[in-house]
Amino acid sequence: LFGRLWQAGIPHVALLAPAAPDPAWLVAAVQEATSAGLICGVSGRASDLAAGKLLDDMMAAGLDHLTLAYASHRPEQHDALLGAGDHALAEALFARTEALALAGVAQIPLLAATVDDLDETLARLLALGVANALFFAVATTGQGDDGTIPAAAMAQMAADVEEAAEQAEVLYQWQPPVLRRADLAL
Repeated sequence: LFGRLWQAGIPHVALLAPAAPDPAWLVAAVQEATSAGLICGVSGRASDLAAGKLLDDMMAAGLDHLTLAYASHRPEQHDALLGAGDHALAEALFARTEALALAGVAQIPLLAATVDDLDETLARLLALGVANALFFAVATTGQGDDGTIPAAAMAQMAADVEEAAEQAEVLYQWQPPVLRRADLAL
């Protein structure tokens, strides 16, 4: 697959780590991608990527960037969305990416609560050496009573987020919005 991507002119792949990934498989996938000539990143929750020497092994295999979900600078808010203890692990991994000169990227879910203090979250990420962010809105067709972003508010929210990212001098990219489903975890 990686060879075919390269032949098709696609130079970059981002692997999504599942919950409790098989470290050997993930390291082998990074190795295969980089051997095919691709720029390779891995994306996931810190809770799933902080085990043992997984980061060191992925770097030895050629990892170019690590993308971690980072909902908020507030540990309790982040952990409520991504799992107990994930915030501390994310910050520790971002500190390691900075020390190892590996590109760290934050994937930020946008909900009413996370948009409200986005300036502080971006400032914390910059302090950790993370100047790249991916944003995606957790949206609803309803009124947003559950903290999601109502469709009618998306344009203003996007403008506010872009302004905050530009003021913080963060390189950012939009990902498609996600329709909130109460039966699925973030």
